[in-house]
Amino acid sequence: MAWATLIGSAIGFAISPITLIELILVLVSKRRVVNSIVLTVGIVVLSFVGVAIGAGGANAAGDTSSGPSTTTSVVFVVLAVLLLAFAAKNWQNRADASEMAVFSKIGDMGPKAVLVLAPGATLLNPKNLIILLSAGQTIGSTASGAGVILPAVVFVLVATSPFWASTLYALLGGADAQHRLDALRVWLMAKNRLIMAVVLGVLGLVLLAKGVGGIVGG
Repeated sequence: MAWATLIGSAIGFAISPITLIELILVLVSKRRVVNSIVLTVGIVVLSFVGVAIGAGGANAAGDTSSGPSTTTSVVFVVLAVLLLAFAAKNWQNRADASEMAVFSKIGDMGPKAVLVLAPGATLLNPKNLIILLSAGQTIGSTASGAGVILPAVVFVLVATSPFWASTLYALLGGADAQHRLDALRVWLMAKNRLIMAVVLGVLGLVLLAKGVGGIVGG
């Protein structure tokens, strides 16, 4: 199992600024307890779904016993190119600290509306979807059947750790926790695009090397 690649991808997902900003706003919303639990559970479940889809695609692409197939390696290259494209776009806009319109509405949302944010933070977010699929591809290229469950669970727990950890911290930490989380939100907003440019660029280069190495070695 390529744990180094998986951990890198998990970190890339974990520090997704927009998703963290949304969660922090939920944590200071009018119905913060139920809203934060609903959003966090939604993110965890849908993240696992994304990884499972990627793993299933890798299993269907070729023999997992001898490492990544040529098809899987090509997929790695395609995902890497997409990540690098997103990285370049974020780098060009790195000075933009504007706030998304949805942020001003989160404070008044109920649980059903907040739940809609979960797909937008995972499967409907192109950058995060690519990260989840690439992690699944990595897992599926070296394991099959029940063997993908443990690494998938570990990946998802690491990738979503800032979300469930922040939820626990906010619900148990009182006013000081709310103050610190709000300060984090302000910083993430200011550095959002720069953070994503660096993270996606590194992940893209890692996947590109893995994919090209698989194609050449195959």
